Amino acid sequence: MLSSFPRGFGSILEGLAREVLRNQPEDIPTYALLYFEEFFCNIRFGGILDNLKGICIQCGK
Repeated sequence: MLSSFPRGFGSILEGLAREVLRNQPEDIPTYALLYFEEFFCNIRFGGILDNLKGICIQCGK
């Protein structure tokens, strides 16, 4: 049976779940939004982030 999810989707969700359990944020939806913004910034721009501000240097997000 073929999955209706893209390949690698489970791994991405596992990463989010691991970070949620590790950091115990009060607002999980907002935490997930920030997590995925950083995740996709890393993919798109090679992981160049301003770690002090959590802002992607390339895209400004």
